[in-house]
Amino acid sequence: MEFGFASVGAMLLYLRREAPANVLTLAVLPMCIFLLSGIMLRHWLLMGFSILFAVGQIYIAVSNITMSNEARGNDDI
Repeated sequence: MEFGFASVGAMLLYLRREAPANVLTLAVLPMCIFLLSGIMLRHWLLMGFSILFAVGQIYIAVSNITMSNEARGNDDI
């Protein structure tokens, strides 16, 4: 089965099994798309906000991982 968008495949990977690597991949994937768009368009404001978006998205993903691990009793990240 072939998908038209890589994000659809990543989402299916996340739905199969919620692993920390999958969650972080889905947090970084949109940032890479925004940053690449900003670089290709030479839009400095878009690049700046994509970095700001990345920091927030990764922070939320890591905090969700740690909260779910604390609820389950795991110490893995």
